[in-house]
Amino acid sequence: HKEDMSTPPLLTLQHLYGHFWPPDRVVTGILTCKVIREQLLNQAEDVFLCTKEAVNAQETGTSDIINDLERFQHKMVTFGIELNEANVVINAFKHSNRLALVNKLIHRGDNGRNMKWGERETATMTQIISQCHNLSHLDIKGSLLPAEQSWTILGNALKGCLGLRYLDLGGTRPLNRGRGDGSDIQSVTCAISQMTCLTHLSLDCNALNDAGTETLGAALGNCPSLTFLNLSDNWGGGTTANNNLQRTLQCCTVLKELILSAFPFNETNLPLLHSLQSCTSLSRLDMSKAKMVLSPTALYSDCSKISSVKDLDLSTFDDLQFLPDFMQKFDSVTNLNISYSKIGTKTIKAICMALTPPRFPSCITGLNLEGNIINNLGAASIATILETHPCLTSLNIKNNVLCNDGARRLAAELPKCSKLTSLNMNNNQIGVAGACALASALAPLAALRELDLGNNPLADQGATALSTSLTGCTRLKTIVLTGTSIQVQGAATFIRSAQDNCPELELLALDNNDFADDSDPLLLPLLGGWWRSRTQRVRLILTEGAGRRRECEDGEEE
Repeated sequence: HKEDMSTPPLLTLQHLYGHFWPPDRVVTGILTCKVIREQLLNQAEDVFLCTKEAVNAQETGTSDIINDLERFQHKMVTFGIELNEANVVINAFKHSNRLALVNKLIHRGDNGRNMKWGERETATMTQIISQCHNLSHLDIKGSLLPAEQSWTILGNALKGCLGLRYLDLGGTRPLNRGRGDGSDIQSVTCAISQMTCLTHLSLDCNALNDAGTETLGAALGNCPSLTFLNLSDNWGGGTTANNNLQRTLQCCTVLKELILSAFPFNETNLPLLHSLQSCTSLSRLDMSKAKMVLSPTALYSDCSKISSVKDLDLSTFDDLQFLPDFMQKFDSVTNLNISYSKIGTKTIKAICMALTPPRFPSCITGLNLEGNIINNLGAASIATILETHPCLTSLNIKNNVLCNDGARRLAAELPKCSKLTSLNMNNNQIGVAGACALASALAPLAALRELDLGNNPLADQGATALSTSLTGCTRLKTIVLTGTSIQVQGAATFIRSAQDNCPELELLALDNNDFADDSDPLLLPLLGGWWRSRTQRVRLILTEGAGRRRECEDGEEE
């Protein structure tokens, strides 16, 4: 409360959340302090009750959460539960009479890691799910169920959730999956077939066998509103199953995103790709980590054009030699990801030629070439993309071997990309000569927001040259020069230039460089007044290689 100066401002929601959190949303949980709890807005529309660690039955937070259910029951629009390894709280909800209010339930592995459920927890959670009659969002991704019959139990629970719109069961099928007859999959797919409002379905990493894939195909035929489908890392190989799913995809006219990561391209699965031409609304297609087990010519020879896809992900692809011809089937792609696919000079030349008008429309806005083996000769091919696609907004060439000559080749064409907002050339063995060439090329890029030249041996001379380009790049929000062999003088020069020219800057990373302490007389004067004058938080990361990390935020001075 601003009027009451006795209340520390740190304890006000306005200070804690600011513009980072909408004022009509409340997060509460076991570890929430009472002062904040008393300030929870009664008019809140979204209430998320969160706990990230296991608790004891004696914890008072459990009863507090139940009290919040009472407090917000007439006001909340969305009530989500995120319960990670907190069985006590699960049981508290199980025995409360407020489950009918819940329409969002999240119980997934922490930080993307799988979390194995026990028999008791599975029984508890499936019982909770069956009582959430208004559930529209269910996410239990990465929660490995303990036994083959667990998916059967889960399927029976899901039959009471006919209003589900979002369902993520990725990585939940038991570890001994694939040994049975697929009846457990049939239980889940039977429930899915009744979810006529379903728009988002993720079943990745569940090793669906042939029978399961077939029943899934039949089930999806009853989901006319489906816009997102993730079937990664579980593909069956049976002809009948794939034909069934193929016919289903032909009916998914509103499908916008399809994830087929680790898809095996063989003679059996190939017709499924051909059926995508019926998905006239499909805008994103992810075929990363795919494995080529047939002739590349067969992949595109009889495949009609799929003219709706804008975002195509072929990262970590097994073989991209087919791509030049394959891209002619995807002539509407604007964002292409072919990172970590072992692309060398010969392949990148063929790909860039295929993407050059008139063979391909001048429409590429995003190009990700990270983690390949592109050298200075490959940079010459990429330069043709810069020249012929002036609408390019994002270019990622991180972790290649461009060297100084490659940087010069790109610098010659970069000024033509006046709409470029993100440029990442991290770890490319670019030295002083390359930095000087890039400096003159970056100055005209007034739209640039993100620049990453980290882990290149730029040295002070390169940093000083780059600092001159900031006079034109006035909209930069993020600059990364981590690990670039910059010394104190170069750091001070760059910081001073950023201070004078980049009013929107949010992050400047200069850590892991050749100065051991941020208390140098050249740096100290720059750590105070500049940051204090900013309206938003600015992070200046200076030292990490010396064993500590210094961050100056919100006008903090040494």
